[in-house]
Amino acid sequence: MLKSNGACRKPALASHYRALDLTNSFNPGIGHTSRQRHWGCAPQWPQGYRENASPQDIQSIES
Repeated sequence: MLKSNGACRKPALASHYRALDLTNSFNPGIGHTSRQRHWGCAPQWPQGYRENASPQDIQSIES
């Protein structure tokens, strides 16, 4: 699912984007993913994307 601002709620959705766009050139940065080519230097999942994310983690993404 997507939040109202377009951010991914689950890592599975971001993984889906990576599978569709191997070079990260179609829509870089979608779902708060890396904007770098070939997904370079993509950090670990943001705290709010973890399955066990706390409400504070999720609020930090929404703001």
